[in-house]
Amino acid sequence: MDRDVVEIIRDTAIGIQERYEIEIERMGMDNDPIHLLCGAHPKIAAGRIVQIFNSITGQEIFRRKP
Repeated sequence: MDRDVVEIIRDTAIGIQERYEIEIERMGMDNDPIHLLCGAHPKIAAGRIVQIFNSITGQEIFRRKP
């Protein structure tokens, strides 16, 4: 994975934590998938966390590195 993309994802993850009160404990990146170990309030479904993360990081990657 491109180092610039990894840095964008890490920066974006920090913003997601603050905005949505999701605590990302660990994040691992292979060639394609991103693995997250995170915690959030029980009223936030796991699928919603994935949706938030994918949506926001995808937008940021395309915005910063078209």
